[in-house]
Amino acid sequence: KAEGRALRIGTNHGSLSQRMVQRYGDSPRGMVESALEYIRFCEEARFHQIVLSMKASNVKVMIYAYRELVERMRELEMAYPIHLGVTEAGGGIEGILKSAQGIGALLEDGIGDTVRVSLTDPPEMELGPARALASLFSGRGEGPRLAYPEAGLGYTSWSPRETHLSADRSHRWSCGGAATFPVTLMSNAQDVPGVSEMDERLPQPDSRIPADRGEQGLEGNLTLFNSDQVKDGVVRRIIPVEVIHDDVSSWTEMADSVDEILQFHLTTQDLPQLNSLVDYIHHHFKAGRTLLSISGPDLVHRYRLLDLALRRLNCKMPVDLLVTRDLCRDPLALASQLGALLGDGIGNSLTIMGDVAMTGSRLFAFTVLQGSGTRIFSTEFVSCPSCGRTLFDLEETSRAIRARTSHLKGLKIGIMGCIVNGPGEMADADFGYVGSAAGRVDLYVGQDIVKKNIPAPQAVDELVSLIREHGKWVDAEPAPVVAPV
Repeated sequence: KAEGRALRIGTNHGSLSQRMVQRYGDSPRGMVESALEYIRFCEEARFHQIVLSMKASNVKVMIYAYRELVERMRELEMAYPIHLGVTEAGGGIEGILKSAQGIGALLEDGIGDTVRVSLTDPPEMELGPARALASLFSGRGEGPRLAYPEAGLGYTSWSPRETHLSADRSHRWSCGGAATFPVTLMSNAQDVPGVSEMDERLPQPDSRIPADRGEQGLEGNLTLFNSDQVKDGVVRRIIPVEVIHDDVSSWTEMADSVDEILQFHLTTQDLPQLNSLVDYIHHHFKAGRTLLSISGPDLVHRYRLLDLALRRLNCKMPVDLLVTRDLCRDPLALASQLGALLGDGIGNSLTIMGDVAMTGSRLFAFTVLQGSGTRIFSTEFVSCPSCGRTLFDLEETSRAIRARTSHLKGLKIGIMGCIVNGPGEMADADFGYVGSAAGRVDLYVGQDIVKKNIPAPQAVDELVSLIREHGKWVDAEPAPVVAPV
């Protein structure tokens, strides 16, 4: 206050006081209440030059912590600026897309005043993605107001709509219910080699769109095949619908006779018409054989309106997040929109009808699903961006750990340069690798130190041994050889 400087209050997901954890749990609410406690100290001293941040490496926790913070500030009539970032997002394209999901999801709702993309890369590599993300939303508040505000949604807690399983008659493709979140890509979708170290770990898509049909867009009914492209492999049929007419009602007669799932892709821009279409489909088609999607340049707003319409009817029909070719040009914008929807619990499958720029569709799809915790296909790494306190070569060490452990699906490993923020910022990691002194490393299981003062050259081997000791190790399978489609 005497120096005339601002103060940032940053609550760390993994460093809440025991008092806060006992009262609120290790939760977004606990993070917010901890920040509010420090705000009150400042306000009692008549100091208001404050910026707030909610520090979490888990995208979902980060999104809900910031949303909760905004709601509590409204209740308390506070209006402090907010700094956004996904803490310890990792490196390369995975870290960039994970940051875009968290930061972009909040900027989509007008939350945030400053941003940082935190990467385990040279510091200057953070600037490009951060500027690109910020530019996507500059001037957004000056645009036209929404014709249909999202009243009644209030996504401030994780409460996805319950859905039933929808599957083709032979159960070659399914979504909703307890099914794995499926991915559908163009049959001629091209990978971009060298973008990610995770390329060989990427799953294959669960179904394909024939290249010749994808070029036509959604102007007519579109058939989708399972990945084997067998002769009778049609698993889903996408039917564009704008209004209820004879063609739609004729499908009610055919629904029982066809083998594939019928996916109604709603193209109407009119909210009353949308509600009428959803109501008609809900009451005229059998549960378990239908699927919904919706079009529009603003995926977040359109899918939230669809979600609201389904909730009002207590309709358990699953929803496909369908991305048209025009939305594939900007991967950060697309990751932001999908991050918001997946963070809201909206969507049961993902269909991408084009090649996503810079990354390729397959890497983009599975990286976004992994980053949101929707579909896990590899190890998740929580790694800090390094600073003057870093006690080893973070980039080289991160690459070495990834090379040895990236096949451990479902495991989360923290790689932290020092003990100042490291243990707190890898809050939900299963194992941790933390610099403790120059050339020395401590290893963690959860939040507990189990091996101390290990010489850095031996530390990666010791980490692998520790994972083995706790029964979490499996040998890597050779990368599959995929025949051309």
